Amino acid sequence: MASASFAPVRRGVPGSCLSSCSFLLGFDYRVFLARHTMTRDPDAPISVHKGETEANGPGSLLDLPTEVLIVIAGNLEWNDVLRLRKVNRDFRKISQSRDVWRTIYLRYLGTRIPRPYFLPKPLHICGADDLEKAVVDWEAEWPKVIRAKSTVLEFSLPGMPQLPSEVDLVPGGRWILWGHSDGSVSYSDLENTSGNNPFNLLISPPFDNEEPLITEVRLAVDYATEQEETPDNHHLGCFRLAVATCRRESLPGERDTTQVDIWCLEVMYDHNGQTVGLGVKARLATFQAHWPEVRSDRPLALRGNFLTYGAVHSLGLPAVAVIVDWTEANGKMNTGEIEQIYIPNCRPMILRLLPGSRILVVHEQTWGTIGRKLMVYDWARKGIRSTARLVAEPHLHIESLWQAETVFFGNDISVLSLDDPNESIEFEGKEGFRTLGSRTFFDEVSRRVVVLDDYNTRLVVVDLLASTVV
Repeated sequence: MASASFAPVRRGVPGSCLSSCSFLLGFDYRVFLARHTMTRDPDAPISVHKGETEANGPGSLLDLPTEVLIVIAGNLEWNDVLRLRKVNRDFRKISQSRDVWRTIYLRYLGTRIPRPYFLPKPLHICGADDLEKAVVDWEAEWPKVIRAKSTVLEFSLPGMPQLPSEVDLVPGGRWILWGHSDGSVSYSDLENTSGNNPFNLLISPPFDNEEPLITEVRLAVDYATEQEETPDNHHLGCFRLAVATCRRESLPGERDTTQVDIWCLEVMYDHNGQTVGLGVKARLATFQAHWPEVRSDRPLALRGNFLTYGAVHSLGLPAVAVIVDWTEANGKMNTGEIEQIYIPNCRPMILRLLPGSRILVVHEQTWGTIGRKLMVYDWARKGIRSTARLVAEPHLHIESLWQAETVFFGNDISVLSLDDPNESIEFEGKEGFRTLGSRTFFDEVSRRVVVLDDYNTRLVVVDLLASTVV
């Protein structure tokens, strides 16, 4: 076991007091408490035990029907419910009600808990403990230091000296996707610590040719769209995957060809709501283009009907961001048939498609103050539309909607994206295992960090919830 220290970003909103909730079912319990207090000795505690009432005065809170108390507790803040649990046995039972935590979870979702957020299993199967854990894990303030315990997983595949460099962690932290150099996609179960973790094939290679092929592959995953289209779905049922596979000079006289496939993958559950694996639901689109820039250091992102990637000008000058509507490109096998939208001279290192027609571009700033520059563009209004490759124009820029900068100060680096291949993290332990410049992923739900070492030979899994807090 190796160990590492994390200094995570703090998160959490200070809870309000019990009296923050008002007028539920026509009953204002603040008035109840005020009247109750005026009839008693000011220094005496408020009665919460049934039968402890004064003549002509109000009864205790527990004289209210349990259903009303559950409604009241469901409208409190999460930490107030935990405080309520310490009062007595009756309030403990109410604070452990599934209805209380279901109400709090649904009230927070989309406001304090951002979408997409995935429960570990379907909502109707989740018990009170599952819902309480989801809320508390998200809202609780992070400690200053976590002494993390890590597990090193070994993988083996005949004829493959290294693990694939294209990796993505599926929300929930259990499954990891692998993009292989031949364009195939597989997955592995991170809960399998038997020492021989298999690769389970999901998608076969797109090119069927007996000749040896030199190929490169990139993956982009969209976990948000399916939940946005079905807002009553609170677990990860299915998601979309873009696989861009570039075949390089495979046969004499042939040009480099990139095939892009958009897939819908599903997460399979058993009758108890536990995940048992991943499967292919449907292939949504496929198209080919002259896109020889498919490389591990070029960003690729997917959201809704749009795919974006980082490319270079026709003369190899500063990189551009390209946006493609894959529903319109479906079935087209010639780049001249596909309309593309360009954001010129933005040198993208990270690309993120945002809701609407906005795109976040992050690039390295190597002059002046060293750091990263963040830009948000409205590509639908400002982007350059063309079915041809963009001609190099070094001074061509379009107006951004918003921009900001982040500065590097030695080792204190602001983490913009944990799946950024240029972020680094160090692990030092008994095995002498150390990674620098690794692929790093973080799952918010399970608080699991997954690191692929810089030699692509081993995978490190760090469970922060099971680690020691300092």
